[in-house]
Amino acid sequence: MKTRTLAPGAYLARSGQGVSLYDAEGKCFAMNKMGGSILALALTGLSAEGIADALRHYFNGTPAQSRDEVAAWLDEMEASGFLHS
Repeated sequence: MKTRTLAPGAYLARSGQGVSLYDAEGKCFAMNKMGGSILALALTGLSAEGIADALRHYFNGTPAQSRDEVAAWLDEMEASGFLHS
């Protein structure tokens, strides 16, 4: 399991349409409900493959494609400074 945490000072704000993640400087990353689900599962320590498997009924394509999409999303969140691993 890969331990992921929100960046120091980051916080979540939920809305009817999804979730917004703010960093300590106020930068916002808005995501839909799928993004919020991926984030919540990532914070439990699931791998990209585990997340894709847990949400498989939402994805089109092969399990490998789903895993790659989740991994790319998580990499973007880390590169943007919202998540730490």
